[in-house]
Amino acid sequence: MQPGPMDWDAMHDLGSQDIPRDHYLLGTLRPALRLQSSSLDSYEDESQAALPVQVILLACGLGPAIEHRHPSYDAVEQAAQNIAQQFHGLQPGHRVDLATVFAATQQRMRQLPRSRYREAFGCSMAAAVVCWPHLQLAHAGDIRCFLYSRSRLHLLTSIHTLGARLSQPGSDDVWALPTWGDVLWNAITPLGRDVEPELVDVRLTYGDALVLCTAPVAHTVSPRRIATLLREDRPAGETACRLLDLAKNGGCRNEATVVVTRFRSPERWQQMQADLGGRASSMRPPPRSTNGEGASGRSQPGFNEP
Repeated sequence: MQPGPMDWDAMHDLGSQDIPRDHYLLGTLRPALRLQSSSLDSYEDESQAALPVQVILLACGLGPAIEHRHPSYDAVEQAAQNIAQQFHGLQPGHRVDLATVFAATQQRMRQLPRSRYREAFGCSMAAAVVCWPHLQLAHAGDIRCFLYSRSRLHLLTSIHTLGARLSQPGSDDVWALPTWGDVLWNAITPLGRDVEPELVDVRLTYGDALVLCTAPVAHTVSPRRIATLLREDRPAGETACRLLDLAKNGGCRNEATVVVTRFRSPERWQQMQADLGGRASSMRPPPRSTNGEGASGRSQPGFNEP
């Protein structure tokens, strides 16, 4: 059975930045042709509406902006286009190839004017594709990808920095940590080595929650605190806003972004909608801005139907 309508939201705070380095996209892909009726035998097997596919992209750029834009903007834009192109050409039973998406995104970035990226180092990116109950996840860089399932929080991906690699057991290069700790060895870049996305496949269940967040949030909010917030089962937008507030209260002054997606059963979704409707008159959206004084986002906290 399909879950209830998607409960997902993203919150972003510019911190001390003038131009955003973090960019995200939440969107739903649907088949171009949804059959109502037909006299053609060839369409008999397609008479049932295909399941929608949800796409979540989050990228964090590194280095200064060039011409008022970070490479993370182009990465999200190109990745979304690549996923959409693959989706509309997929055969039944096949999935989006996220490794190809990352490779094509990097290739497109390499074709852009070189001057735009002469000082930028590239970007981290996480891409999630949900076709219930399957979650496909690809990641390169230092974005944290958490799955809250059965009352436990799991870090689905590793951190692709030299600091994380050199601090692994058996490494003798600990001396390099103070200087190279935050340097990415795997990311989407217009120059240098080819990206090697880490690929994860997960089967989701009702009650699961997916959290993608940039490194500043992970540095100031512990996994235990994230799990506690998710256990409260609040709307995704409210949870994302509270995570961002916790990061700021914990001393985060850098740009930060949080994306929260909850997968609820239809019954639970209807119950929460009724609860939200009962207190809608007293609810007020949290303050939003992009000047570092509050969370900002494109959507209001609550449930967003695809």
